[in-house]
Amino acid sequence: MFKIRKISSEFVKDLITTTDIVELIQSSINLQKKGKNYVALCPFHHENTPSFTVSKEKRFYYCFGCNVHGNSIDFLITYKGIGFIEAVKELSEINGLDIVYEDLSDYHIQKDNQKYRCYQILKGINEVFVDSWKYRLSYAAKKYLKERGLNQKMIEHFSIGFGSFLESKMKEKLVQINDYLYHLQSVGILRVDKKGKYSNMFHNRITFPIRNIRGVVVAFGGRSLNYLHPKYINSPDSIIFKKGQFLYGIYEVIKECCNPPKLLVVEGYIDVISLKQFHINYAVAILGTSLTKDHIKMIFRFTSSVVFCFDGDKAGYSAAWRTLNTIISHMEDNRQVKFMFLPKGYDPDKMIREEGKAGFERRIEESQLLSSFLFNRLKKKIDLSNNEGKAKFSTLVYPIICKIPGYVFKKCMFNELSRIIGVPIREKNTKGNLKKDSIRNFLEIRRSNNQSRTILLLIKLLVRNPNFANLFPNFSISGYRDTRLLGTKLFVKIFETCRNYPNIDTHRLKERFRNDLLFKKFEEISKNYDFFIEKDIEKKIFEDAILHLISFALDKRLDFLISKERKIGLTIQEKQEVSNITSRKMNDSYKVCSKTLRYFNL
Repeated sequence: MFKIRKISSEFVKDLITTTDIVELIQSSINLQKKGKNYVALCPFHHENTPSFTVSKEKRFYYCFGCNVHGNSIDFLITYKGIGFIEAVKELSEINGLDIVYEDLSDYHIQKDNQKYRCYQILKGINEVFVDSWKYRLSYAAKKYLKERGLNQKMIEHFSIGFGSFLESKMKEKLVQINDYLYHLQSVGILRVDKKGKYSNMFHNRITFPIRNIRGVVVAFGGRSLNYLHPKYINSPDSIIFKKGQFLYGIYEVIKECCNPPKLLVVEGYIDVISLKQFHINYAVAILGTSLTKDHIKMIFRFTSSVVFCFDGDKAGYSAAWRTLNTIISHMEDNRQVKFMFLPKGYDPDKMIREEGKAGFERRIEESQLLSSFLFNRLKKKIDLSNNEGKAKFSTLVYPIICKIPGYVFKKCMFNELSRIIGVPIREKNTKGNLKKDSIRNFLEIRRSNNQSRTILLLIKLLVRNPNFANLFPNFSISGYRDTRLLGTKLFVKIFETCRNYPNIDTHRLKERFRNDLLFKKFEEISKNYDFFIEKDIEKKIFEDAILHLISFALDKRLDFLISKERKIGLTIQEKQEVSNITSRKMNDSYKVCSKTLRYFNL
């Protein structure tokens, strides 16, 4: 079978280990030594006090201000705005290493080649569209953009073009690509009628290239200059483009600031460009679809705060309500969502030209929080002056609040519902219906009992100090897999990994679990639970927490056996087990240092 090369994952791990991350980052920003680590003003967000920390020992960087973090490859990708392959190549050159490759199958070869040709096609077509401004055919398009108030700087910044399909220019750009007509059709540039005749989908349209987060053109949007055709169109879905997965303008936003304080989501391309012209550098647009889970994932990948902008008419409020119902199940405690409604007859472009940047940003600041919009919208529809209205209000709001994953936010919302109707409202206990140790369960650590917080503490300490697993060489953890403690499954996996690889360090451990969904959730949750443990007592805390876990597991097992004894009696082996557990719990070596654990509310 024919093979194609792919960068070896083992080589990537070795490359990260080999790279001096301090030296790498020092070449881009000014680092100052502070103890074992190095600190600097974060290059990814504005700050006056250094919160960006680099650990040479752990080969890792972290910003306590914006939470950006990663290894040497991540730094190059984020700081320079390059792709993974480019970052690996640059690090390899720095370290004088030859890249090691592994083989791919025919299926992946065909798929990768097809994607590559699509990228080539769209890059060439974008150049043709931009180049079309030189010709007379573009006069009407130039006039339209001028009337809309867009200056030349913005036209160039967003690579706006004109879709007058110049056959000679197209061939000149694309003739070297095999089957370029087929690929032009596959990415939605050409359409073919029943007679087999090709036509340019973006003919006589102003074109807006849609880019992925690396800046690569994946599709186009087009604005018609007459009323004979739909005003706006987008490229159809293809092997490299799905409308529900992209945000127009996101590349331009993160190119200036990879972790913006907030994102403003608007409706159209022109809105994004006009806002940028007035120095609103954080606007993006959804591409003619409703908000999707992929949109939400992309938004919260780069920021924790988002404002959705809508028209102030009935359709705008309906769209906002759909957005609320989509995003509510993604509302973690560290996230904020607001809704901004413009006066009737205004869009962001018209509004900012009339009020200027200061006035427009004042509207953003005064926009409604998600919680306010939820309660206020339903209050207008229901008479709360009687008990029937209050009951109906509760039945409408309750299921929406139950979708919220953030414990504190959910609790606050239930408290507000209780205040409005004058009746204490609590979430129904549905733990019995949840799949044991699922990701959803793991999120419950925020509101779970003290034992689950113990698990969170153990994971945090073990990741920070993998060698702690060697403190309990004879500790059998098989008996603790089924304790129903949230997070136990992840702790067991990490503990076994650390014990099986005695020399593993924090960086390699994180790399090993990099794609583990439970581990990702742990990292997300642990940001809100920094236990501030001094280095010199970490070992003692870990030992006490392990003993706490053992004690809890023994209690659970003992309770089960006692309950069984009362119902149907025990076998001889089970009676012996009760005796062993009782003796073990009386042994001083398994008593937990309660004073230490109480310090962490465990």
